[in-house]
Amino acid sequence: MFTIGDVVELAIQIEKNGEAFFRDARRIVKSPHLMEALSWMADEEARHGRWFANLRERAAEREADPRLAKIGRQLLMDYLGEQTFSLKDADLPGMRSLWDLLKLAEEFERDTVVFYEMLGAAIEVPETLLQLKQIIAEEQRHASFLAHCSTKESEEAALQALLSVKDSGS
Repeated sequence: MFTIGDVVELAIQIEKNGEAFFRDARRIVKSPHLMEALSWMADEEARHGRWFANLRERAAEREADPRLAKIGRQLLMDYLGEQTFSLKDADLPGMRSLWDLLKLAEEFERDTVVFYEMLGAAIEVPETLLQLKQIIAEEQRHASFLAHCSTKESEEAALQALLSVKDSGS
């Protein structure tokens, strides 16, 4: 079986990938409002990454036999297959519209939720599980708002919807 440390390490990478995507997207958009919303989303991903890094520290104290850990890592990679949770191949400059960007970000957030729900099955500490569920809820809210924004009729309406979630402190 893979270790909690293996799974948490991947979660940290997922959050770094999300943060990098939102920061990269921020550099190519023209609207100051969208830049602000993307910065906020990147900051959210960074905060999640810090939480998982802290969890990694606690999990390292309980790690099992290194030989089992190596087998576990391989099982985890086999389980995940081709899913890399990376957006580095996204063609941000080539995106045709704000809606393309929002749809890609939404898909990333939804994939992240699925992975974190799997991670929750391996967490035994109730407080840690509760915190993970809070992160899952935040990621679900991000995905829902991205989906909501992508249905708006104009870029300005989409930007206002993005900013409303940022201002609500979600």
